[in-house]
Amino acid sequence: MNTEEKKKFDNSLTVTAVRLFNADAAAFQKSQDASKKAGIAFRAVQKSKPEGGFTKWVRDNLGRGEVIRQRVYYCIRAAHPVKQEAGEPNREWLRISKGFKALRVAAENGNIGAASKAANRIRAAVDAMLSKARVAHKRAA
Repeated sequence: MNTEEKKKFDNSLTVTAVRLFNADAAAFQKSQDASKKAGIAFRAVQKSKPEGGFTKWVRDNLGRGEVIRQRVYYCIRAAHPVKQEAGEPNREWLRISKGFKALRVAAENGNIGAASKAANRIRAAVDAMLSKARVAHKRAA
């Protein structure tokens, strides 16, 4: 391939790559918009269901997979982002979140020992949060 042919080939590749990148960016934006719209709808369904009813609704209407569950909650977060306060995240809240995940997995697998440990970690984190609340209440009083 001579120099002129190489330049034409490189130019052709560049044009193709840029066109595909722009198409992908447009599709991504449409996907983001669709995710937000779905999130609004999912949140409305979630509010209309009793405690635990939304999870059952998702399984019955969308499927049982972990990927489906994660996608539903992604859409809800896209539509209703949670504003994070400045500073480091609340350590107890992170422990509670991890504890609930461990508890769910243990319960699904029938592992009573792991479920019990996860529940104890959750209780300890909740107790720490209550203790902080009591101290803050006394300071405010």
